[in-house]
Amino acid sequence: AKEFDLLQLFITNRGKGVIEDHFDHSFELEANLAGKKNKEKIYEEVKAVANLANIYFIRQKETKGLGHAILCGKSFVGDEPFAVLYGDDVTVSDDPVTAQLCRAYEKYGKGVVGVKEVPDELISMYCSLDVTPLEGRAMSCHKIIEKPTPEQVMSNYAILGRVVLPPEVFGMLEKGLTTVKPGEELYLTDVMSELGARGDLVAYDFDGIRYDMGNKLGIMKANCEVALKHPEIGGGCVCGNVADNIRPCHTRFAYYFEQAKSLRMISHGGFEFLFFILPALSCCRRRGTRARKFPSSGYR
Repeated sequence: AKEFDLLQLFITNRGKGVIEDHFDHSFELEANLAGKKNKEKIYEEVKAVANLANIYFIRQKETKGLGHAILCGKSFVGDEPFAVLYGDDVTVSDDPVTAQLCRAYEKYGKGVVGVKEVPDELISMYCSLDVTPLEGRAMSCHKIIEKPTPEQVMSNYAILGRVVLPPEVFGMLEKGLTTVKPGEELYLTDVMSELGARGDLVAYDFDGIRYDMGNKLGIMKANCEVALKHPEIGGGCVCGNVADNIRPCHTRFAYYFEQAKSLRMISHGGFEFLFFILPALSCCRRRGTRARKFPSSGYR
């Protein structure tokens, strides 16, 4: 895509100025890198950040929920369909998840929510969808219940961070805002559930991996797994099969596992994750590779 073909709106609030600065030129850093032959690649990457997209920022000046935050963007969106990317969800895929949902929107002419199946023990932390098969990865979504009790669970499909919606939802949000009492929030899921009840919502089981950036383990997992696929880090770290490197690092693994538990970072499944990562780190040390900071590139 050409520079500035992509328009993005960030809905933030006070104290989030660092997000805006990230997508601007960093004069001091660029000046320090300019003219150094061994830093040319890094210099170009740093400059490119300012031209990733045409980015705008709006502040949500009252904390009234996700629905209210989306409503803040009404004048920016106008009468066009729009994508919502939740700030605490990162998805990684060869085919960008938002693009998958946009194609589904164009095909069916309905709102589209990106979903994945969630384990039984976690579904109460998300939402549960009432769905019926449509075709391929697409399903008709009839109802959504936020943070369901065990009796309310309709399926293990939950919305995970990406949705594409029609502009008519702004009118629905404005109507819903009039019923919100002081101290309450306006939920976007209520509006999407209303779309589902009218037959105007599709759930799409997207192709990709989703990371929950709302907890410490999710942040660590995203950085490490993406780093292992990065040519500057992952390519020189793992020798052959990961299983071949497990035994030499069992002592180091036990130490890091205990440290993670002390930070309350490990829950069910965390043991298996660290078991995969640490052999690669051990391999780096055996080769004498200098430890480097994990990059955040590769996210979509």
